[in-house]
Amino acid sequence: MKEETSTSSFPIKSLQEILSIGYLALLLFGLIRETLTYWALGINIVSYSSILDILLSPVIILTGNKFLLGAVVIIPLLFYWGTTQFEKFHHRNKEKEWYQKRFDAVQIEESYKKENFSILFVLSMTFGLLLGIFFASGFMDGQELKEEIEAGTHKMTHILTFEDKEVLTVKIIGQNSQYIFYVLEKDTEIAISPIQGNVKRIQKIKNIKNK
Repeated sequence: MKEETSTSSFPIKSLQEILSIGYLALLLFGLIRETLTYWALGINIVSYSSILDILLSPVIILTGNKFLLGAVVIIPLLFYWGTTQFEKFHHRNKEKEWYQKRFDAVQIEESYKKENFSILFVLSMTFGLLLGIFFASGFMDGQELKEEIEAGTHKMTHILTFEDKEVLTVKIIGQNSQYIFYVLEKDTEIAISPIQGNVKRIQKIKNIKNK
């Protein structure tokens, strides 16, 4: 008697692979965005980041930026919906003359016969578009911050209290597990301070009107 082969493991394996690829892609996107943003400010953020900071960068970026979070959720869903709709459209009309004149019906049919073609198509299109969005977002945010700081128009966002009781009103550019990046009012240079054993309190200034 032949041993039955379980088919339930394949979808789980595929989902795990998709999630792994998605996380690695977000890791790359997050690293690119952070690098470009801080590069515009003259900071090599990688040299100030731990492995944990890099691994958590996608989560931190997405939870802090509604636009990027929306893009990561909506774009793959739109591509998947569009791909499935076109596949249905193709199978309905592939034998019709008008369709064959406008599309390469044979080539499209061969593509759909390939294993995981739709999934790979959605992943590749999503990767390309999100890469462009994260790249543009990092570059533009960095340039905007740079121009704002150089012009001295940056608004103070937080009050830092240090272990030696020094208190500074600053605009926080960013922070990770080890360092905090900030600029003082009307200052054009970014200061970098270690957090552990140095910064006692970070207090957000209320009623801040951001641009």
